[in-house]
This record gives sequence, C-alpha cells and structure tokens, in this order.
Amino acid sequence: MDTGPLAYLPNAVLASVVFLIGLRLVDYRGMAAIARLRRGEFAVALITAATVVVLGVEQGIILAMVLSIVEHMYHSYRPYDTLVAVAPDGTRGPAPLAERAEAAPGLAIYRFGAGLYYANGSRFTEAIMDVVEAADPPLRWLGVSASAIGDVDYSGADTIRQVAEELARTGVDFAICNLSPEVRRQLDAYGLAESIGIDRIFTTEDDLLNAYRATVEPSRTGAGSAVGATPVDG
Repeated sequence: MDTGPLAYLPNAVLASVVFLIGLRLVDYRGMAAIARLRRGEFAVALITAATVVVLGVEQGIILAMVLSIVEHMYHSYRPYDTLVAVAPDGTRGPAPLAERAEAAPGLAIYRFGAGLYYANGSRFTEAIMDVVEAADPPLRWLGVSASAIGDVDYSGADTIRQVAEELARTGVDFAICNLSPEVRRQLDAYGLAESIGIDRIFTTEDDLLNAYRATVEPSRTGAGSAVGATPVDG
C-alpha cells in the first residue's frame, strides 16, 4: 500500500485520524447498557479499555481476564439468596431474607444463590442462623433449596455438616432439596447424606413441604405418610 501522500500530512492530523477511527470502534451504546445494568462489568470494561490504550492489547486482555475472575468471585461470595414464600393460593415465590417469610408455620426454605465453597461458607451459615433466630413462629424445620448450588467443595460440605449439627442442638431439623445429580454425588462422597438423614433429602420443594406438613402438622394432612413426599434414596 502506497502511503506516500500521507507523509505530507502533519503529525497532528494523522493523530486525529487515528483517534477518530479508534472512537468509531468504541460501542457507546453497549457500554451505556453495561453501566446501567452491571456496574461491576462496566468498571472491568473501562479499566480494560484504558489499559489497551496505555499499555497495549495483550496487557488489556490479561487484565480483563483477571478482573472478570475477581468480579465473579465477588458475586459468588455475596450471592442473591432468598426465602421461599407461599401465597394463600399456594403459589410460591422468592422473598428477601429481611421479610423472614416461612413456607409454612415453623418451616423456612432458604435458597442459596451460588456454589458453596470456602469463601462463602460463613455467609451461608450466618444467613441460616439469622433466619432461625428471627423466625416467628419459631422454626421446627429449616430447608435449603439447592437449585442454584452447582458445586460443593470440601469446606462447603463441612459447612453444611456444622449447620445441620447446630440446628439439631437448637431443636430444628435440617432438610435439603433440589439437588442436582452431581451435587448429590458430592454429598454422598462427603458422607453428608448419612449426617443429614435420607429422610431429610427431597427431590423438590413440594416434597419437602408435604413431608413437613405430614410430620409436624398431622392435623392438616392426616397422621399417615406424606402424600407426594418422595425422599431421595441414597
């Protein structure tokens, strides 16, 4: 490519041309959407862009990868966790922890919004104990809905074991439901199925709720076995 004619242009003009071309490469609308919806990702994108301009493309890519991992760890450390609330018509929905919602009188079902590992185990424990302590009426069962828990490491398994033992000391039964096959295999390998009890591991929230009502509220469902309650076999 012949660049001879460009040699007669002042450096300032060439710099302006390059600058304008660079501006056209920036997706302003996309950045604005990220800033509006995900401030953490916007900060990563902004820092990455500045790094590319100042240091280079390779350095920017490496920094973006590191910052993305850090942001992901931050969200997993502070996941979006809720309680299961049951409306008068029987429909279920999420409720903030501050509302202290109970799925049935004496039963709270806690949904943890991330994999359980060493970094967020203390949050898991604190949230559950806060729910138990603030419950009105007092809890007889505390259920964990594990639909968003995709992995449990060794520290996370120890956290579940300690929570179940602490609840038992306060007279509250621990139960768990919505386990993925992989997480269920992990719990079996850690020996948690035996610690929790096979009769306290359920396939769905409905199964857990039915079992609770049959066990704790026999006047409502009859003293027989729970209809539709299907504990998961080991």
